[in-house]
This record gives sequence, C-alpha cells and structure tokens, in this order.
Amino acid sequence: MQHFPYFRISLFFLSLLLFSLTSSTPASQARRFLAPALAQSESSTPRERIQQADRLSQLGLEQVRQNQLDAARRSWQGALEIYEEVGDKLKQGWTAINLGLLYETLGDDERAVAYHQQSLEIVRELGKSDAERGVLHNLGRVYERLAQYRQAEQVYRQSLMLARQIGDREGESEALHDLGTVYQALAEYRQAEQVYGQSLEISRELGDREGESGSSVGLGNVYLSRGEYGRSQQFYQRALVVARELGNQTREADARVGLGLVFHAVGEYRESEYYLQQALAISEQQGDRPKQGQILTNLGIVYESRGEYPRALQVYRDSLTIATEDGDRATQAKILDNLGTVYNHLAEGDRAEDAYRRSLAMSQERGDRVAQSNTLGNLGILYERRGDFDRAIRSYLQSLAIARDIGDRRAQANSLHNLGSLYEKLEQYDRAEQYLLESIQIREQLRPDLSDSQKITLFDQYRRTYERLQSVLIARDRIEKALEIAERGRARAFVELLARRVSEDFDLASASAPPDLDRIRAIARLQNAAIVQYSIVLDEFTVGGSPQWRESQLYIWVIRPTGAIAFRRVDLTPLWQQQQTSIAELIYKSRCFGDFSCYSQFETAGRGNQPPQAIDPRPPRSFNLGAQATHIEPPPEWEATYDELKQLHQLLIDPIADLLPTDPNRHVIFIPQDSLFLLPFPALIDENGRYLIEKHAMLTAPSIQVLEFTRQQSEVLANREVLIVGNPEMPLVADGVGERAIALKPLPYAEREAQEIGQILQATPLIGKKATETAVVEQMQMARLIHLATHGSFDPQQALDSWIALTPSPTDDGLLTAAEIFELDLNAELVVLSACETGRGKITGDGAIGLSRSLISAGVASVLVSLWSVPDDTTAVLMEEFYQHWLVSGDKAQALRQAMLKTMANDPNPYGWAAFTLIGEAE
Repeated sequence: MQHFPYFRISLFFLSLLLFSLTSSTPASQARRFLAPALAQSESSTPRERIQQADRLSQLGLEQVRQNQLDAARRSWQGALEIYEEVGDKLKQGWTAINLGLLYETLGDDERAVAYHQQSLEIVRELGKSDAERGVLHNLGRVYERLAQYRQAEQVYRQSLMLARQIGDREGESEALHDLGTVYQALAEYRQAEQVYGQSLEISRELGDREGESGSSVGLGNVYLSRGEYGRSQQFYQRALVVARELGNQTREADARVGLGLVFHAVGEYRESEYYLQQALAISEQQGDRPKQGQILTNLGIVYESRGEYPRALQVYRDSLTIATEDGDRATQAKILDNLGTVYNHLAEGDRAEDAYRRSLAMSQERGDRVAQSNTLGNLGILYERRGDFDRAIRSYLQSLAIARDIGDRRAQANSLHNLGSLYEKLEQYDRAEQYLLESIQIREQLRPDLSDSQKITLFDQYRRTYERLQSVLIARDRIEKALEIAERGRARAFVELLARRVSEDFDLASASAPPDLDRIRAIARLQNAAIVQYSIVLDEFTVGGSPQWRESQLYIWVIRPTGAIAFRRVDLTPLWQQQQTSIAELIYKSRCFGDFSCYSQFETAGRGNQPPQAIDPRPPRSFNLGAQATHIEPPPEWEATYDELKQLHQLLIDPIADLLPTDPNRHVIFIPQDSLFLLPFPALIDENGRYLIEKHAMLTAPSIQVLEFTRQQSEVLANREVLIVGNPEMPLVADGVGERAIALKPLPYAEREAQEIGQILQATPLIGKKATETAVVEQMQMARLIHLATHGSFDPQQALDSWIALTPSPTDDGLLTAAEIFELDLNAELVVLSACETGRGKITGDGAIGLSRSLISAGVASVLVSLWSVPDDTTAVLMEEFYQHWLVSGDKAQALRQAMLKTMANDPNPYGWAAFTLIGEAE
C-alpha cells in the first residue's frame, strides 16, 4: 500500500524579480529590441553592463514563457556572471533563485541545490528575511526529492525559526507543514502529527482555508500510515469539503486519493476505486502526469486486491512508464514491489524476485523505510513458497523490525502473521502461537473510530490470522483455547453495536470484549441449549501450478448446558480434490430442492487465488418481483434425490450426533460461518431419511456472545402492543438498474395470513393501503410483537438496501430498508418477516448483513426470517401453526419445529417448509 505525502505548493518568487517583465511589448519585438545590446560583448561602464544583464534576465523570462528552458538557462547564467562582475548582490540573489527553480524544472536537482544555496547566502547577507524563508522552502523541497530528509529537516527548521522571529504566522504554518512532509517520509509519525497539528491550528486561527485543507491532508496521511483509519478518513473528508468550497482541484484530488486509500485499507474496494477514479480524472484534466502515475499505481493495488491480476499488471506498467519518464524513483520502487506481488500470485517467481530486488535497492537508496519493510515482507512470502524457509524467516524478521521501529502497525501485524504461519508449517507451534496472537492483538487495535461497515470489511481481510491460530492451538491439543479464538474472530462489530445499546453506563471495551471459556459456558447454561459452533479453515494449496486457497478443515465445538465442551474435526480436502465441489457449492445446490432448472444453471466463479464462489442461479430481485429463472425441462431419468442435504448432514451433523440432545424438546443453537448462514439446517437428511427438524428444535446466531445480548434485550421488554401487517398496497420497484419500475404483485395469502394471525393474537392487522411505511414504522417502535407478511428483497451488492415492501405515501417510497431499520429504537420480543429472502444477507465475518442483523441491532430479541423465496400459500399455513403452538408453549423454537412438522405432512418438499430460521432467543 502506498500513499501520497502532501507537498504544499509555494510561489516560485518570479514575482519578486526587480526586473520582472512589465511592458506589453510582444516577445518577438522584445527579442529584436534586445538583440543589438546582447551582441555587445563588453560595455564601457558598470551601468551599461547592468543594463545588458537586465536584458538577458528579461529575455530568460520570455524564453521560459515559450518553454525554451535551455535557452533561458544560458540567458540567466550570462546575467548572473555580469551581476557578480559588477557586484550587484540583490540581482545576483534573484537570478540565482530563478536558476535554482529552472534546474528543478529541468530535473537537475544537484545544480538546483547549488543555486538555492548561493541565493540563500546572498539574501541572508542582504537581510531579506521574506526571501530567505522562501529560498529555504525551495531548498528543502529539493532535498526531499533527493531523499536527503535530514538536510530538508534542517532547512525547514531554519525557516520555522525565521518565521517566528519576524512574526510571520502564515510562514510559520507553512514551515510546520513542510516539516510534516519530512517526518512523514521518515515514518516518524508522532513528530509529523505534532507539526501538522500546529500548522492546522495556525491556519484556522488565520482563517487560511488553503492551509487548513493542506494540513488536514497531512494529518490524514499520518493516521493512515499508523493504521488509525477512522481518524484518517475524518481529516481527508474535511480537506475535501474545504477544497471543493475553494475550487482547489489539486487539493481535492489529494483528498480523494487519501479517501481511496482509507477505503482500500479497510477492504471497501468499490468505494476505493470510486475515489481514485475521481482523483485520476482531475489529474488528467490538469495534465499532471506524475500524479496520474501515482494514482494509477493505487488503482492497480485495488485491482490486485480483488484478484484482477491482468488488469493490475496493465495499470502498473502504465504507471511505471510515467514514473520512469518523470524520474520518480520513489514511485518506481513501489510499482516494482506491486509488480512483484502480482508475479508471485501468478507463480512467476523469478520475475517476482527481480522486481522485488530492484524495488528494495531503490528504497534503500532513498532511505524509504516503509517501502523497505513492505518489500522485505513480500520477499519473505516468495521464499516461503519456494520452500526456502530460512531466508523467508530472515526477510519477515527484517520487515518486522523496521515496521516496529517506524510504528507501522499494519505492517507489523502482517509480518507477525507470516512468521506465525511459517512456524506452523515447521510444526514449531509455540512460536507460531506467539506470533499469531500478537498479530491479532495489533490488528484489533486498528478498529477504533471506524464505521460499522468498515469494521466488518477490515476484519474480513484479517480473518485468516484467527483461522491459523485456531489450527495451531488444535495442533497443540488446546481445544478450548481454540474455541475462544474462534469466537473472538466473529461478529465483533455486531457485538459492539449490541453492547452500546444494552446499557448506557458501561465500559464498551469491557462489555464487548471477546468471551473467555467461563463466559461461554455461562451463556450455554443461560440458554439451556447445546451450542454448536462451526469454523471453516482454509489453507493454501498448489492448484494448477499456482497457489490457491481452498477449504481444508471443518472445526466443530459443542458446548452443552452443563458447560462441557467437546470437539470434532472434518477433513474438507476430498470435497474439492476428489469431488470438485465445496461446502458452499453443496449448500447452494441443496437449495434447489430437486429443481432441474436450478441445477442446470448453477455455476461457480473465482477471483485471483481465492476459493471459487458459488453463484445462485436464481437472482434474488427477479424472484421477488414474480419473475422466474429460465425453465429447463428435466430429462426423463431425472429424479430429485436431495443428495446434497444428505452429504451436508454427513459433514456437519454426523460427527457430533452423539453430542446432541436426544430429547426433541431441547434446543440446539447453531453458530454458522460463511455459506453455512444460507443452509436450511432443519432440512438436513440423515442416513435413515429423517430430517433434522424431526429430532431437534433449533435456532441460529452469528456468535455465542450475540446470544448474551439478545437475552439481555429480552429481559428489558416494556412494549405491549402487537403489530400485524399483511399484503400492503404494493410500491413500484425496478427489477434492475435502468429498468422500468413496476408494481409488486399482490399477495392474497399474505392478507389471509395476517387476518388469521390477528384473530389468534386478538389484534387488528394493517391491510392494504393502511399499511403505509410511516404508520408501520411508528407502530413498530411501540410493539412487543411485529409480524410483516409482504414482499421482501435481498440486495446482494448493497446489503443495507434490502427492503420490506409497505404502502407508499407522500412522505416515503414504501420500501423499509435494512439501513432505515438500523436507525430505529425497537423493544420487541419477536419480529417475523413473512416474506421472501428476509434472512439472507451479505455474508461476512460478522454474519449475514441484512434485515435480520438490523432488527437485532435496533433492539429485537428474536427474528424469524426466510432464506429463500417462499410460497405464499404454504407460508400462510406455517405461520398460523407457529403462533398457535407458541401461545401454548411460550417456546419459539419448539413452535417453529411443530409448525414445520405440520406443514411437512401436507407438503413434503423442504422448499415449502424449511425456509424459515429463528435467530436469537427461543423463550
């Protein structure tokens, strides 16, 4: 990962030239006017010689305007010689300034330094304090380009002292900002934070909004480098607002680049690409080629992170061309490092090593310790894949040492993870445990000040550290400690949301801390249930000649109400090595329930070296709007056998069957992971053809600790109202971007369902046009029980845009989204979403992000939701049975079991009765 230090642009002091061009004489006329005088090789008097030098200086300015830079250089050097000859110190100083700036433009920084030093001596001799500070600024900028950061620090400190001596507050702010860029480059982030903060304070005091924007970008860079992503985002956003108000597109591009890097760091790649593309458009409009190259490099990192290696390669090559043309060695080094990583992913080890070594040499030459740490870590990965473990360990340790020295927490965590994983391969489990645990501890320090969604995506990047530590602990036969880590590695953002809600007066860090074994056992006792926690562990295998991540092990813990903890493991490698399938594929196919069209259209897709992902052949939105997938007639020999449901039972239930309660009235709570959130556990079939629902009453939860909070929410219920909604007057919805909006189909059985449940619960339902979004939301916040029988939609791209359909009104669109529910203050014992796919969500390490998570976050103790598009008529029957049993038993899990068994007797196909899942509390 790379980022841009912010370089504040200063005046080039051409306006300070005493001989600046003020006449309106055209350039061609000026040259004709100056030619006779310039032809004179000598003048008889000093006055005439000065006039000749003035003409040369003026000619140089004209030549710069005409982009005749080499000619301008000759003119100004000639003028400088004359001024030195006649002893005109003032004009010597101005001419030396111009030559220094000109050599900067020509890319000759060594000569630029010489002229800046010459001009500095002169302006100091003349006592020109304002000019001295400007020359110091220019000299420091060149030292930075030469990677001579300590020299740059020295001259910027001189500039700062001078500004303070003469009371130049604006100059003081600029000098502080300049020091910030140096400390940023040296990875001395604490000093950078201090001086940027002082610069920002002065800019705000002076009302200098340009300075405020620049220092905000600088602080954003510091916090990004330290892994404080929330604070970094705040400063970049502030800089963006100010830059747009000022119309400063250069600053706007800097802020957008910064935001793009923050979003990349937390794994939100689509948002990252959006901001970087906007910044790229600005730099292209301005014709800023160097910045274009830097932004292209960061876009390449986004594509690489998404596994789009050919696209990343092309972008890196384009940006390398620009950086080479510009002589930007720092950017070249970073691009070469990125190219090496892509080649490593593509199993082109020799090309990867060459790119890494070239990158490392450039970074060492420039003293860029951040880049050195990154490249050494990447070399370690390369050596590890070659089996050269000693060199890999040395590279990882070197990378770690630098990262610790400069305070780069993200790089530290990466190196620690790599060391831990390598020592696991070497079966040195004590060292592996030490490094992996320290990596987790550092990664968890990166979370403060992030939004809920950013915490989720950040964790998803780091979940493999938790997986590796589980494997190491199990190898050491520390089964219970491995359970703690498995629990520590899931639903952390969700837990923090619930912890904030449950109590207003508490220590968030303590309340949301991952549970230890005593706490886990206490939760199992309180739930009076067998808790089954699954953990799917991936490993890197060589597949088709390149490294690929594939399912390796399934870990299963069973925590009984007594507190006893048992463990089972299942080898998953035969699934993909022998059967060319995966757990995710089995789950998706199991949801076809004998539908030949569904089977025949099933496919998988993968990116980069990640496991292939199953693609549901039935798009969520088209099913919700009443459309059907393309129908394909099955061949005569086709028979629906539900083989996947049987195989999943063998994988998930058979290993722990002896640990589950034999009494069907006792509860089993499943804690799924990944695609297991989409699995209809009730429909799993054992070797005797019995469904799991016939033997157990069951619930699910995203983590064990979430159960602790849902129990607390169930104990503080104050509402008494019942809200039932059925078949609202449907809103208009577009089936896809750019499609014409059409009305959702009415649901007559949902209306009947609401009326029947209203009679059971002695409540009047909201039917048709009465069920407006406004009325429903208002009553939801006063209700203890909420039942919504309507259409629902799961949005796989934007999970919080998933919705429940209600009647639109002049003040709303009739679509109650997960994002809107998230903001409500609910106090409900149960919410039933009797609609299609209301239990689905974007699968993350935090669980399924969608309607159910939003409801529990808003204060609901239990939710009953569906995993697929459910038949209208069958659902009505199942719901009526559910409420009748619940009123008698007071046990939601047992009521759902009885409702499923009754519905199954009339309709054996699990598609009709197995869709609903209960999340949260049973009683």
